[in-house]
Amino acid sequence: MEVYRKTVDSELLLSVMELPESMRQGKVEVVVFPAIQQDVPKHTAKSMKGFLKKYADPTLVAQEKETWETNAKEKQTSL
Repeated sequence: MEVYRKTVDSELLLSVMELPESMRQGKVEVVVFPAIQQDVPKHTAKSMKGFLKKYADPTLVAQEKETWETNAKEKQTSL
C-alpha cells in the first residue's frame, strides 16, 4: 500500500478540516493512504423458478396434469 507523508503548516489545513486548538499553531504531519474499501454484499433476490426441477420425473408430467384436472373436478362436484 502506498503512503504519502508531508509536514505542513497547520493553517493550510484549516480550510479543509477542523483541528484541535493544540494543533492550530505550528506544523503538523499529514499522512495520506488509500481508504479501505469494504465490499458491501449486494442482496439480490433470487428466483425460485426451477428450484425443485431436479426432483421432477418427466415421465409423470402428462399424468400429473390429468390428475390435477380430475381432482379439481371431483372437488367441485363434492361442494
